[in-house]
Amino acid sequence: MVKTGAPVPVEVTPEIIALGRFAVQEHNKKQCTALKFKKVWSALEQEVEGFNYYLTLEAADGGKNNVYEAKVFVSLKDEKELEGFKLVAPAWIPLF
Repeated sequence: MVKTGAPVPVEVTPEIIALGRFAVQEHNKKQCTALKFKKVWSALEQEVEGFNYYLTLEAADGGKNNVYEAKVFVSLKDEKELEGFKLVAPAWIPLF
């Protein structure tokens, strides 16, 4: 039986940063955009049949930094898939 649960916060490690880069690259491929990855602000991990990662990240769009949310699924075979990517706010707008 696969254990599943609610997403939990995880530390922004080099592996999480790599997932952020992957999310931006995949979004660029799918949408024909040219976002440039800047950093991962926060991450949540959810165990499913593999892992869902919910990332809040910063990327530059034509010189303007924006905040995005991305969902990346990583299978038990370590295959990655971008399942969602959306603009949250320009980075200059305080989020808290």
